[in-house]
Amino acid sequence: MKYCLNVYSIKNGFLSKEKLNMKQANKITGAEIVIKALIDQGVDTVFGYPGGAILPIYDELFQQKKIKHILVRHEQAATHAAEGYARSTGKIGVVFVTSGPGATNSVTGLTDALMDSVPIVVISGQVPTFMIGNDAFQEADTVGITRPCTKHNWLVKDTEKLAEIIHKAFEVAGSGRPGPVLVDVPKDVQFASGHYTKKNEIDTSFIKQEPSIDLNMLDEVIDRLELAERPIIYSGGGVINSGSSAIHLLRNLVAGTNFPITSTLLGLGSYPASGKNWLGMLGMHGTYEANMAMHGCDFMLCIGARFDDRITGRIDAFSPDSYKVHIDIDPSSVNKNITVEAPLIGDVGNIFNSLINRWKERGAKVNKKKLSAWWKSVNDWKEIKSLSYENSSNVIKPQYAVQRLEELTKSYDRFVSTEVGQHQMWAAQFLGFEEPNRWMTSGGLGTMGYGFPASIGIQVAHPKSLVINVAGEASWLMNMQELGTAVQYRLPVKQFILNNERLGMVRQWQELLHGERYSHSWSDALPDFVKLAEAYGIKGIRCESPDKLDDSIQEMIEYPGPVIFDCHVDPSENCFDNDDCVYCSTDPDVVNATITTITANNSHYISWDDVGTTATNGVNTGIITALGAARGAYDVQFRWAVGNNPLSAWEDYEYVGGSIDGQSCVVSTRIPAGTDNLYGVFLNYSVPTLPGGGTGAYNTGAKWQLRVSNKCSDCDNGDFLETPVLTIT
Repeated sequence: MKYCLNVYSIKNGFLSKEKLNMKQANKITGAEIVIKALIDQGVDTVFGYPGGAILPIYDELFQQKKIKHILVRHEQAATHAAEGYARSTGKIGVVFVTSGPGATNSVTGLTDALMDSVPIVVISGQVPTFMIGNDAFQEADTVGITRPCTKHNWLVKDTEKLAEIIHKAFEVAGSGRPGPVLVDVPKDVQFASGHYTKKNEIDTSFIKQEPSIDLNMLDEVIDRLELAERPIIYSGGGVINSGSSAIHLLRNLVAGTNFPITSTLLGLGSYPASGKNWLGMLGMHGTYEANMAMHGCDFMLCIGARFDDRITGRIDAFSPDSYKVHIDIDPSSVNKNITVEAPLIGDVGNIFNSLINRWKERGAKVNKKKLSAWWKSVNDWKEIKSLSYENSSNVIKPQYAVQRLEELTKSYDRFVSTEVGQHQMWAAQFLGFEEPNRWMTSGGLGTMGYGFPASIGIQVAHPKSLVINVAGEASWLMNMQELGTAVQYRLPVKQFILNNERLGMVRQWQELLHGERYSHSWSDALPDFVKLAEAYGIKGIRCESPDKLDDSIQEMIEYPGPVIFDCHVDPSENCFDNDDCVYCSTDPDVVNATITTITANNSHYISWDDVGTTATNGVNTGIITALGAARGAYDVQFRWAVGNNPLSAWEDYEYVGGSIDGQSCVVSTRIPAGTDNLYGVFLNYSVPTLPGGGTGAYNTGAKWQLRVSNKCSDCDNGDFLETPVLTIT
C-alpha cells in the first residue's frame, strides 16, 4: 500500500493540490529551509523589517523559538546593527529585508561592510520568479544592484538549491577577507517545497584555499627585521578579523622586538592603548609621532591594513626610504596603492606564527643599538604632544568631553560605536582600547548614521555591557528613528552626542580650504534632544558647562535604560593635531639666521634654526621639523635692499612646487625652499630679477631679511619671527 499526503504548492502563481508519497513528504517549504539553515549555522539573532515578498519567511520565524528577531525602523539600520553585532562578537550578522525598497535600503550597509571587511548575510525577499523582469510591484534587480557591494550574491530560482546556497553564503561571508553577501529569494521559492541539505553536507571546495607561505621571502623579511634601524609595525583591522590568536601573536612580536606600533582607525584595540610601544593612531587624524615614525622608518611591517588614502596622503611621498612588508589575506589589497618589497599573502595568524617561530630559531635578534636611538627620536616626537588642546572653563571642548568619558567609563565592560565626523576622530584619539572588538566605527565608507544602529546590534549581543555611541548631532539624526528599536527591546544604549550645531567636519574643511564659505553646513533646525528622549519615554540629559560634565556623564552611566546625552561643545574646534604647532610656541628672539656662501653654484644660502634643535649631518633641521608638524603652510615674507637703499616692504614668498610633508600631507605653496633643499632660501647671483619683481643682481652689499609666521595657516596667523638683516658679502 502506498501512503500518500495531500500537499499544497505554488505553481505558476496559483495554489495547487498534489498527492505525494512519503519520500516526497520529507520536503519542507523554502521558508522553512531558510530558518532551518540559519539555526544550523548557529544564528541566534536576526535584524530586519518585514514586507510582502518576505512574509513566508517571517511566518516561519514566528513559529520557532531559537532565533530572536530585532525589528528595526529602517533597513539601513538593520545592516548597521548586524555589523555592530558581527564586529563585537566575531560572528556573522544576519539581516532580513523585503524586495524593492527594502533591498535597496540595505545597499549602504552592504557597501560599508564590504569596505570594512564585516561578515553579514542579507536575505532579501523577491517577487515571484515568473514576475521578475515585468516591473512588478516592489520589484528591483537586487542581484544586479548589490553585485558591486557584496563579496557574492545569489538569486535562488530552485527551492532544492536554497539550503546549499545559504550555507555557501555563510562560508563566503566568513572566509578569507570577511564581507557581506546577499541571497535573493523569490516569493514562490519560499512557498514551494524542497529537501533540506545540512551544513556539513555542502561542498565548500569552491572556497579558495590559503596559499603556502614563501619561505625564501620570509627569511628575507627576517633579515631586514634583524638589521632594521628605524622599524615600525603598522597594524589594521585585518589583525582583529584574524581572531584572538593573531592578536596574541602581534602582542608577542611587539614585546619581543620592542618595535613601536601604530594602527589604523579599524585596528584600534589590537595592541593595548596603555602599552609602552603604542604610538597612537596614524593617518590624517593620527598622532604626530605615529606619522613621523611611518615617514622616517626604514622597515615597515604592515599587517592587515590596505594603505588607504587617509594613511598615505601623497603616495609618491609616503615613507620613501622604507622596506615595506605587507601581510594580508586579500591578494587584491597588496600593491594596490603602495608598492611593497615583500608581499606575504595569507591569514595573519598563520603568517605571524611562521614568522615569529623562524625569527626565534635564528636567535630572536634585533638591532638594539640603532633601535635605542630610534626610540629617542620617537620619544622626542611624543613630546610635541600633538593631541593637546587649550581647554576652557566656560565652554565644553569636545576633546575634553571625550577625555572625561574615557576616564569615567574605562573601568566598565565597555563597547563604543561612533557616527562619522569630527566626533569620530576625537573618540579615536582620546578613547583607549585595551582589547579588540570593543570599537565599532565606519572606516572606509565613512557612513553617517552608522553608530546608533551599530550600538543596538552591540547591545543585543552584550546585554549586560555598557554600550556608548559617540555621535555628532547631524550624523545621529540620520538614523534617529532607531530610538523606537531601543525602547521596544529595552536596550540601555547610551547616545553621547557632541552637539556643535554644525556639520563639523564639513565646516572644518570649508574653513580651511574654501575661504570660510560655510555652504549648508549649519544645522538651523535641531530638535530639543531632551524632549525627544522624553517623547520616547527614555532619559534625556543636557550638559552645557564643563564643571557639570562629570556628574552628568556619571548620571548617564548609572541610568538603567537608554539615554540621549546632549553635550553642547565649542562649535569652532577643528579636528587635527594641536593648533599650537612647533613654532606657535616659539618666541621671535630664539630664531637665528646665518648666511653661507655656496661656491659650487655661486649662490648664497640663508638658513635658520630655533633653539634646542639639533643638527643632522651638519645641517640644521629646525624648520623642516616645525613645518612638518604643522600639517599646513606657514605665512612667509621677505624684504630686501640693494646698496644703500632702504629695505623694501614685506612681500609674500610664493614658491611654486615642492612640499614639506612630515605627515605626507600636501602643503601650501607658500613654503620657502630651494628646489632641492627644504632648509632655507637660495639667493642665486645669476638671476637678474629680484624676488617680488625688482631688478638687479645680488651684488655684494645686498641686504635680505626673511620672516616666518609663528602660526601655521591651519591656525590663526600670529606674530612673525624675523631673521636678522643679512648682508651679502
